[in-house]
Amino acid sequence: MDEHIVAYRLDGPLFFGAAPRFLLELTEVADLTVVILRMSRVSTIDATGGASVLSDAIRRLEHRGIAVLVSGVRPGHKTVLDALDVGRHLRESGRIFADTPSAIPAGSCPRSTRSTARRTARARPVRCR
Repeated sequence: MDEHIVAYRLDGPLFFGAAPRFLLELTEVADLTVVILRMSRVSTIDATGGASVLSDAIRRLEHRGIAVLVSGVRPGHKTVLDALDVGRHLRESGRIFADTPSAIPAGSCPRSTRSTARRTARARPVRCR
């Protein structure tokens, strides 16, 4: 994997109490071009706190020009993420993957493919050929 790609595995429930620390850690990582959020081990997403903080973290990363890819989203979590529009946004951008091995090639695209997201606050679809 490219040195400017970080795969961040989330384990257990994502509640408001744990979310602020996660947000600070994730949005302060320097020198990244891609973050892969591995969510297959997330058991619960708190709709009021955890989901909104996750959504905020994704928006902050994208604002910095970092492409955010998500893997392993469970069916029950899609509803929570869609309620905040982050699920729909990621799906429309081609950034949700069934598993991490499927997301890695998208994160490893040549820099010219990823550079579009760096220039805009709104992320573009990730496509590799």
